[in-house]
Amino acid sequence: MVLIDDVKETNAVIHRTADEEKQRQLRRELQNWLSPPDPSTNHNIARKAHHEGTASWFFQGGIFEQWKLSPSLLWIHGKPGSGKSVLCSGIIQDIMAQREAGLAIAAYFYCDFRDEDKQNCRNLVLSIISQLCAQSNLCCDTLSRIYLAHDEGARKPSDDALMKCLTEMVSLPVQGPIYLIVDALDECPNDSGLPTAREEVLDLIDNLVGLRLPNLHICVASRPEIDIQTTLEPLTTLCVSLHNQTGQKEDIIDYVTSVFSYFDRFRWVYCQLEALRHCLPPSVARILEELPETLDETYERVLREINKANREHARRLLQCLTVALRPLRVEELAEVLAIDFDAPTQGGIPQLNPKWRWVDQHQAVLSTCSSLIAIVDDGDSKVVQFSHFSVKEYLTSDRLARSSADVSRYHIVLEPAHTIVAQACLGVLLRLDDYKNNIGDIPLVEYATRHWVEHAQFESVASRIRDAMEYFFDADKPHWTPWCRLQMIDEYWEEFTPYQESNDDFPLYYASLGGFYDLAEHLVGKHPEHINARGGLMVTPLVAALRGKYFRVAELLHRHGADVDVLGDRERTPLLRACVDELVDIMRWLLDHGADVNAQNKSLFTPLHVAANCGRLQAAQMLIEHNADIHIRTDVGQSPLHVAASPKVKRDQVDIMQVLLDHGANPNARDNDNATPLHHSSWWKKGNTVIRTGTVEGTRLLLKHGANIDAEDNDGRTPLQLALEHEREDVATCLKEHGATR
Repeated sequence: MVLIDDVKETNAVIHRTADEEKQRQLRRELQNWLSPPDPSTNHNIARKAHHEGTASWFFQGGIFEQWKLSPSLLWIHGKPGSGKSVLCSGIIQDIMAQREAGLAIAAYFYCDFRDEDKQNCRNLVLSIISQLCAQSNLCCDTLSRIYLAHDEGARKPSDDALMKCLTEMVSLPVQGPIYLIVDALDECPNDSGLPTAREEVLDLIDNLVGLRLPNLHICVASRPEIDIQTTLEPLTTLCVSLHNQTGQKEDIIDYVTSVFSYFDRFRWVYCQLEALRHCLPPSVARILEELPETLDETYERVLREINKANREHARRLLQCLTVALRPLRVEELAEVLAIDFDAPTQGGIPQLNPKWRWVDQHQAVLSTCSSLIAIVDDGDSKVVQFSHFSVKEYLTSDRLARSSADVSRYHIVLEPAHTIVAQACLGVLLRLDDYKNNIGDIPLVEYATRHWVEHAQFESVASRIRDAMEYFFDADKPHWTPWCRLQMIDEYWEEFTPYQESNDDFPLYYASLGGFYDLAEHLVGKHPEHINARGGLMVTPLVAALRGKYFRVAELLHRHGADVDVLGDRERTPLLRACVDELVDIMRWLLDHGADVNAQNKSLFTPLHVAANCGRLQAAQMLIEHNADIHIRTDVGQSPLHVAASPKVKRDQVDIMQVLLDHGANPNARDNDNATPLHHSSWWKKGNTVIRTGTVEGTRLLLKHGANIDAEDNDGRTPLQLALEHEREDVATCLKEHGATR
């Protein structure tokens, strides 16, 4: 008996270990699918700035303890440099200790003006979901369902799907409190988009607080901007203003007692200490007497002290840092110093001069921009960033623009800054003559290849560099083919179709993909034969323009004869492809411009079949409104209703079936196996795996509309027999309740 018990225990351990490994593997797959930004890099930097004993007034006070014990929203606000991020990092550190002890579930996020990936609501939600999934099996199960509903990760989740997932996660009956901490909300941009990135994050916080969950604790840190204040004040249970917290003064006294005992701004103090650090002893007293009183005056003094010979170089580096689409490595930013903007090539493109490169790139960058920037280690490389958020805010402010000419020259306007970066990128790319041999010799080439198009897309930048773009988009130039092989703008769409490298890299295709109307118009006039030429992932220029929703470019191409029904991968038309992701505005444009609503792919699927298969209710309704054939069959004889009835359809299944039935779909239509939609609602097989998930509501709907409950397929099987055979007990019960006996 003892031996049997030992064997049972051993087997139990083996099964438990196997289950745990499966769970770990699932979490890895889910993490890879989400690909969230990593906030730990920001957290580690903030912790380094923390001084021993700092903010003890907060952590030993009642507000922090009250927030931890009761569901609430804590809003921490203060001026630039008042220590919000350092305080937030301390809160995170405290909560993470509870998490490690298994007493809480926690997730945090740092919004970051230096990193575009950390400036929008979607990536914030992705990061929080990922962190919650890593800590809770219940949260992992919730995300797994979303993953399966998106064809096991073949498709990325929509913003709505992510919001629904997060709402479900924080509403789960998990053990202990859930803490969500967001720092630097004001670093989400509030100047573009409807809604703006900041508005979306504020809406998220509003929605989460509105759930009134008994175990949800939210902490937000930001500057007291009007829009943030308007949203958060009515929601806030607890508030800490770093403008008037008396404990801050003690923090600063403790840190700089011997120098500045009465200032309450960490950033201001840091700047003065930096200035003093480079002084000889005889100069210290004089410098102390001449200290500027405000941060603006401090930054103004730094700008005035930039070497006259370096002013233009410094301005360009500051422009690059302001609009860079990701953190720039030291060697990348230093490469800008080697670009000659005063000796442009044809088209006005500046030249990269390798002889101008610095041996010591760190010194080149730091000596040019002084204490306004910092070089930090992000784990993989050294990156350059503004030494504080307030630096970027000052450089782009009207206050600097109104200053005297010797410093207002550094005022940064976004459009000219994006223009400078786009020109620098083109100057680098012109050096490409053999992409296999010299790519490693040009530090900025990876950034230029991947991002110059995005800089050119900003407002009217493309019109500023029109001549340069026309020169660059020339297939006869030696740089063109290497750039096409290296360029990454197609990679965003690799999930939609496998890449088939084209031997013909037509400039019109890439101009359309970038949405450059003037350039596309120029290329259409130069090469009208390229209107329907194939290249890249999006097949033709028209499909490329539509994918980016550049409808003005699409109109141009259509006027010159672009084919709206061109067949792409798997013989799919643009309309059919748009149905996969329910891109209704693209669908509407195609239908309004004569696209065939019943065009079929190689499996004879029509757009309506695809909409039904993918659970795209809006798409199905639009197609039916445009006279889609609801009776048309695939190569295996399935109508759209057959497809919609399958258990694999997990989204809007019943609503799509209802729309089809309301418009005359036959609930007793037979496919090539003589199966009806009711047969299909009973089971579905993927490869060798029988899918037993799905809802019974589709079965009920078919029966309500007169489906033959005892219909037999070619093998003589009824829907009830299929349901029993494949263990769909819910469907079998429903069929029996409606009179099925065999």
